[in-house]
Amino acid sequence: MKKTVATVLTFNRIALLTECIKCIRNQTVHVDHIIVINNASTDGTKEWLEEQPDIEVITLTKNFGGSAGFKIGLQEAYQQEFEWIWMMDDDAFPEIDCLENLMMESELLPDKNIVLAPVVVEGDKVDHMHRGYIDFDKIQFPLQVHTNDKIFQKEGNLVEISFASFIGLFIKREIISKINFPHHNYYIFQEDMEYSIRIVKAGFPIYLVKNAVVYHKIRSVPELKNSDASAFTSKSYKKEKRTLAQYYYDKREKYQDISKINPLLFISKRNWLWTIMHHNGMNMPLFLFLVNDMCRSIAYVVFSRSNNKLLFNLYYAMYSQGLSGKFDNSTILTMPKNTNI
Repeated sequence: MKKTVATVLTFNRIALLTECIKCIRNQTVHVDHIIVINNASTDGTKEWLEEQPDIEVITLTKNFGGSAGFKIGLQEAYQQEFEWIWMMDDDAFPEIDCLENLMMESELLPDKNIVLAPVVVEGDKVDHMHRGYIDFDKIQFPLQVHTNDKIFQKEGNLVEISFASFIGLFIKREIISKINFPHHNYYIFQEDMEYSIRIVKAGFPIYLVKNAVVYHKIRSVPELKNSDASAFTSKSYKKEKRTLAQYYYDKREKYQDISKINPLLFISKRNWLWTIMHHNGMNMPLFLFLVNDMCRSIAYVVFSRSNNKLLFNLYYAMYSQGLSGKFDNSTILTMPKNTNI
């Protein structure tokens, strides 16, 4: 069986893709193969990939969304029987020794059917949002409770977690045999959360590897090689706190301009809701969250200066599809273009 494959999902970000591929090629432990899933890019990505002899390219006929892209990449890697599959977007730049450190930990652990996740660094600080814990008794959006800097104060290089985004996820092939592939109908967002839940429910551990680093959403990799993630902990990402009034007026102004209404955010919360319903069902924390969330949504619709009908339709599709699991991405994605205001 072949050892490792890196799967990279890309869409119209050729500058980031070339940087990502460079980082993969420069690993101290080389991958055996690279698969790029091109989600119908139109920015020269297809032509550039055709000139790369060491890359297997899967070019899709249209942009089917990130969820489908990740699923297709995993399916191809699985069918080719690679032992380890290393997943990432085109804006993920693994540190030069990232794969080496992941492989080293995989060899040390007695249980080989595991998932490993490097620390995600954005700019010069740890972005804890990509790693964390799922707690169905603490309903929030997003669902996961983030890791924090305290993980670097613990002994050992591994921290067991229950959520990891697909940024640098390192997964054993046998696990996929048990839990199948990500859901393509999610289109984008929350598919990694749902997949993490399936991994843990099937009895497979997810470990955060503290000395493995992957940079995210940056234009180029900093001149730091073999850097330890603890160097970034004093600058961890923290979301700016806003008052309820600030949040409301921000939304009110945003929803006034139809070009600023992002249907993907409605898809994200729909996916979040159905994931909870499917894996845990309705409970009191979720019920109370939905009552509060729906009241807030109604307020946005009623008090919005314009686009009331559009907002109502988006919220209705989000809640109804999220509660029932009957997804129809087209009704949400095309709504801002086709709805008469």
